[in-house]
Amino acid sequence: MNVRGPKHAIYAMTFREAEGVASSLGWTDTQSWADGYYVQTRESKALLAALEPYLMAPGEWERFFPKLGEGVEERKVTEAAAGGV
Repeated sequence: MNVRGPKHAIYAMTFREAEGVASSLGWTDTQSWADGYYVQTRESKALLAALEPYLMAPGEWERFFPKLGEGVEERKVTEAAAGGV
């Protein structure tokens, strides 16, 4: 999938948050969920509304992964000192 198009979006959440979204939509009360799977082939207005808090915009990855960049500068200095980068 090409996520650069205007109709594409990226959502990020923990498993527990995703489970909460599924529960709020009633999916976890279905037999298919109990059997270990659930398929949603088209987005509904309710699904999009439930996912809204998890929509990732440019620069928001730090909110979801607050320690993602932690230590990057220190590693660069250490690698440079060791003859790496």
